[in-house]
Amino acid sequence: MRRPTIFVLLAVVLLFSRLFGQCGVERWQVKTGTDSDAGSVNLSSSTPNTIARLTALATPSSIPPTSRIQPTETTLWSLNATLTEYKLEGDSDIHLVIVDENGSSMIAEIPDPNCVRTGSSFASGISNARSQFTSQFTPSSSFQTANVPVQITGIAMFDFLHGQTGVAPNGIEIHPVTNIVFGNSPPNPDFSITTSPTSVLLNTGTSASVSVSLNGLAGFNSPVSLSVSGAPSGITATFNPSTVTPTGTGTLMLAADRSVLPGNYSLVVSGSGGGNSHSAAINVTVATTPPGDFAVSTGLGMLPGGSASGTVWTSVSGGFNSDISLSTPNLPTGISATFSPTTISAPGAGSSAISLSTDPATPPGTYAINITASSATATHSAVLGIAVLGASNSLRRLPPTTRGATGEKELQPGTISATELKDDDDASVSFVPTESFLQKARRHRGGGLCDPQQHHIFLGRAWTDTPNLGRKASLSSLDVATGLCGTSHRLPPTNQTEATALTSNAKLSDLGIQAQLARMLKDGHLKVAQNTIYVVFLPPGIQSTVGLAVGAKDYLAYHSHFHSDYGEIHYVVVPFSDNAQLERSAATRSVLETSLNPEGQW
Repeated sequence: MRRPTIFVLLAVVLLFSRLFGQCGVERWQVKTGTDSDAGSVNLSSSTPNTIARLTALATPSSIPPTSRIQPTETTLWSLNATLTEYKLEGDSDIHLVIVDENGSSMIAEIPDPNCVRTGSSFASGISNARSQFTSQFTPSSSFQTANVPVQITGIAMFDFLHGQTGVAPNGIEIHPVTNIVFGNSPPNPDFSITTSPTSVLLNTGTSASVSVSLNGLAGFNSPVSLSVSGAPSGITATFNPSTVTPTGTGTLMLAADRSVLPGNYSLVVSGSGGGNSHSAAINVTVATTPPGDFAVSTGLGMLPGGSASGTVWTSVSGGFNSDISLSTPNLPTGISATFSPTTISAPGAGSSAISLSTDPATPPGTYAINITASSATATHSAVLGIAVLGASNSLRRLPPTTRGATGEKELQPGTISATELKDDDDASVSFVPTESFLQKARRHRGGGLCDPQQHHIFLGRAWTDTPNLGRKASLSSLDVATGLCGTSHRLPPTNQTEATALTSNAKLSDLGIQAQLARMLKDGHLKVAQNTIYVVFLPPGIQSTVGLAVGAKDYLAYHSHFHSDYGEIHYVVVPFSDNAQLERSAATRSVLETSLNPEGQW
């Protein structure tokens, strides 16, 4: 009596194993059409192509885990080939090896419909292709030979190279297959359309050209009319010529007047002719053309017997909630200072005006004012640099900032060196310098960021490994607040994982970080937003360097900025630390310092 029961239980176990234990993982949303970009794939119209053309595409510098590389991965392709081998993979996909007449090969995959999440727009096509194939062949866990002509339709996907049988040099696959026809039926005459480049940076008041190539397939030779859609007001698009007979090339000229708002725009180039229509996407980034540029510098300068004022800001993090008292201990002889208010009330984020005055006998020179902020639980300090000018000088006569050849060696004996600017616990501090100090120390400077936002970037594939997911979740929720611009403003973070291939034990310099951010900006993986602080968390095994300084040995985090084609980028770099709490604290502090001193540490 128990045997039937045991059989049913085993069947249930096997069913659940098939449904939930043997499905793919890597880029699985892209492979099955449940990613956020799946809706951009036009499933009603396929574009003819060949194995040779697809496998000749450039290998992507990075492969996003949950989004698509446009336009290659947002196009429904069809191609004719020979099916040479097939196999049922461990993730339940049917693995097809297809080749062209010259022996060039690539992979096509048909997922198991049971592994496709509900809501996928690819689901019906995948079920159709699976049924078509299994009606002709019975795949097993070993490769079987077929050598039959096929017509395959499906969506392209770049996979990571790991020695797959039949893999293309650039890793491209048809994954998933949504339709497969066996036999030697001749293909219908058709054409394909491609654009080069696929992404254009267009400054307002300028123009750029895009090459539009039309390739005839299966003897197609009808004229194709070109058009463009999606261009915002202020961008004009002109074709030369407007009609092209495949195989042939036309030119699309894009021009932006100064009324176009900066941003990213998706334009679609369409071609219609011979009863067929196809399109290709172009990403256009519009940037404001700067009308030249200028430099600005500032500092607190005072005449003997005169006065000056500045602002002191405090910020809080975590659950800090206490009054903060301000003072200036050990003032230089002849200089006095007062605060208004002297205490910043709980929770402690705010500002105070500092008023400075000098005795008429105060000697000219550069002085350091040590500002101490104390609460019931902590004490921190910052340094304010002031310049006492000679009697013949005035503020309007301060010389412009220059960049001397010897840098900090120009500092005179008795003045402050940039390397001496430490707080009470021996940490580097940011301070408001004098103009003369800037001239000698050659340091960046600038005002604070009002209403800044955090954008976290977890660099490297290691952040997707199970041991690092808890660390990533903790770092993703930095609780940071700033009191700039008169209000206590919290900085809620947004997050992304950038699956950049980083060699273990490699060094990543500050210039390397800038190159990674510039690439993400160019590829559209990173969007520029005003007053954004990009926080880059490095994975384990990567050594961060800034000049001769080494991460973990000389610093726990640092912040800096650089100028890109998309604007000024403020960023924080946080090396991986064995001490998770120390890494989180360093990241929080560096974000706070960036909001107060976004142009870099003094």
